[in-house]
Amino acid sequence: MQPLFLHVTLSIIAVGCRNRCKHCSVAAAISDSILIPYEQVEEVISILRAEQEKSPPLYGHVNPCLMYEPMDYPDVARVQKLFHTLSPDAPLVRTMATNGQRIAEDPAYEQLIRDLRENGLEQFQLTLHGLEQNHDWFAGRRGAYRDIMEAAKRIVSAGMRIDWNLFLSKRNIAEFPNMVRAAREVSRGAEVSEMVNIWGPAGRAGRQSHLLITQKDLDRLPDEIRAINLLPQYLPESG
Repeated sequence: MQPLFLHVTLSIIAVGCRNRCKHCSVAAAISDSILIPYEQVEEVISILRAEQEKSPPLYGHVNPCLMYEPMDYPDVARVQKLFHTLSPDAPLVRTMATNGQRIAEDPAYEQLIRDLRENGLEQFQLTLHGLEQNHDWFAGRRGAYRDIMEAAKRIVSAGMRIDWNLFLSKRNIAEFPNMVRAAREVSRGAEVSEMVNIWGPAGRAGRQSHLLITQKDLDRLPDEIRAINLLPQYLPESG
C-alpha cells in the first residue's frame, strides 16, 4: 500500500555549534551544549522504524539530519548507525557538514571516521569563508581556519571525500582564488566536489548586507573560479 507521506524530514537538534558564523541565521542562537541525549534520539528512531512496518506505512522515505554541529555530538557514530538501520540498503545520511573542530582535535579521529563510513557516510562537507583572517572573522572563532584545514588533511588521510562549500563576499573576493587553491591543495589526493555559495541578508547576516557581492564582482573573477558551480540565490542584479 502507498505510504501516507512519501517523504519525511527528521531534523534532530541535538547539539549546538562552537562557531558563531556571521552568515548563520539559526545556530548562533543555540548553545554549544548537548540538547538531546542519545537515548531520546534512539527512541525517535525506534518509533520511525515501527511506523515503517505498519500497513500502510506512515512514510516512504525519511531524511534524517543531526543538527547543528553533528561531529560535536559525543554519540555521532552511534546515531549514524541508527540512521543506517532505517535504510541499510540505501544509506540515508551520505554527507555530513562540519566545522572540522572535532576531527582536527580528536586523536581517535581515524576510528571515528571509520565508524561513520561503515554506516553509510560517504563524504564531509567543509565550509570556507576565506583565508585565515577572514575565515576566523566569519566563523566568529579564532583558530577556525586552522581547524578546517587540519580536518581536511585528516579526512583525506582517512580516505573520505570532501565537498567544499566556498562562501563568497566582498570581504574575501580579492583572496577568493587563493582560498580555492588552498582548499584544493589541502585536499589533494581525495575525491573532491566544489560549490560557491553566497550568503544572504537573513538572520545575523542582515548586519553584513554591505558585503553581498554583485554580478559585476563575479565577472571580475578568473575563468577557473567562475567555472565552479554557483548558488546565486542572493545575487543582486547590480551594485
